[in-house]
Amino acid sequence: MNISHLISRQISENSPTRAVVTPQDSITYEKLEKIISSTARYLADNGIQPGDVVAISASDELVVLTAYLSVMRLGASAFAVPAHYPDIQKSEMLASANARHLLIEPSTPGYTDQPCSPILLDRRLVLSLPHQQETYPGEPSPDALALILYGSGSTGKPKLMGFSHRLLDIRAQRIVDTMSISGLDRLASHIHLNFYTCLIRALAIFKAGATFVLLDRGQLTAVDQLRRLDVNVLQSSVQFMEKCLQDVPPDSSHHMGFLRAITIGSSVVPQDLRERMSKLLTPNIFINYGTNECGTISVAYPNELLDPEGNIGSPCKDNLVEIVDNSGKPVPEGNVGKIRVRSPAFIEGYINNPEATSLVFRDGWFYPGDLAKFSPEGQIIYQGRADRMMIMNGINIYPAEIESTMKSHGAVQDAFVFSLKHRIHQDIPVCALSLHPEASASDDELTTYARQRLGARGPKFVVILNEIPRTDQGKVDIAQIHGQVTARLKELIASESSE
Repeated sequence: MNISHLISRQISENSPTRAVVTPQDSITYEKLEKIISSTARYLADNGIQPGDVVAISASDELVVLTAYLSVMRLGASAFAVPAHYPDIQKSEMLASANARHLLIEPSTPGYTDQPCSPILLDRRLVLSLPHQQETYPGEPSPDALALILYGSGSTGKPKLMGFSHRLLDIRAQRIVDTMSISGLDRLASHIHLNFYTCLIRALAIFKAGATFVLLDRGQLTAVDQLRRLDVNVLQSSVQFMEKCLQDVPPDSSHHMGFLRAITIGSSVVPQDLRERMSKLLTPNIFINYGTNECGTISVAYPNELLDPEGNIGSPCKDNLVEIVDNSGKPVPEGNVGKIRVRSPAFIEGYINNPEATSLVFRDGWFYPGDLAKFSPEGQIIYQGRADRMMIMNGINIYPAEIESTMKSHGAVQDAFVFSLKHRIHQDIPVCALSLHPEASASDDELTTYARQRLGARGPKFVVILNEIPRTDQGKVDIAQIHGQVTARLKELIASESSE
């Protein structure tokens, strides 16, 4: 089994069907198979071998998609490193995954400074390579690593997740089943293909013989673009849905009624947003609850979107979900507890990170760190996080990672991270810190230091205090630190406004 053969399997039955559509190109399954085969040959000629970890850092989503499938075709492991990430963060990601090769667009600056062998790849090249008969190594084991994901961690150390060809196939089929994907569907995503949640939907589309639509990211939320490209299924996020709603006339109704489905996940979908989407865009809203570790856990369908409040749906087929207390004992229906999941679709742990694995994988269960309760109908009602993890614009942010990074700066003595709540972005990470005696550093300098190493997972604000307030037991005094930081932020805002 090779997950990239989802393309070749569709050729005989769906040869005229478009596999990929962009504003510039229309690519059939037959043509996409030739592109993958030719690109795989090109990559093999440039030294990529089975078992290699190959990083992909490109902005053009057609290049990213081709790179994923071509790397997997060779029996190597694909590892996405978003092109817009800061250079220091890219270097740390490449080192953590032990990447041997880096696929990168020629226009990307700084690639020669990265610690692995660069291979240039762009749209012009992948569309013009001559088709050749496959002569590279044979079929990898279904359990060979096809994909590696990088994530932040509650221990302050990065987490690497590995996905086999078999596991990606299981997860793609689950999306086909839960969304009733057919060959008539044309799915587009507001999420970039650099991210797993978009990639797995592309694989689901190919598994169903449907069409994956790549949008012009310069007009990502434009309804006209969706109509022009005949999109009927849209994957989105809280952040992008709020942007879509900003463009909807106030007296509009079902502005996106031509879509048979909008699937939204990656973060909590507030009740107010559900109501506005259902009224102004389309009632065909699907709420997806899942994690990278486990894939889709549950889905709330359109008929249960608004009632009961906080509903994230019933567990998917073959998923066993329990809500338990701190001792691991299931709580009675209607009581709040911690979610745990047992599923054929979850990974078994993090790569070379037993500490992080032991925190969330125990006795055959995965603990995502969320609180919930069951409704009388068996729906999962989300009740918040059980740990300090934040979610901003669908990105998991761990305070421990930020605190560890900030303490690595020579001037920083102590650090504590907490969130400010926001209607759209949800959790805004703020880092309060103190400096060593005689040390000096500015808010801007420390913010830049964090951004270079953490990118979007870094703090939005850095506030320097004389000391981090703590209780007699040595614990951070949450109320006091909130008060000090809020006062300091007001001073900064007032200062900027007067300039």
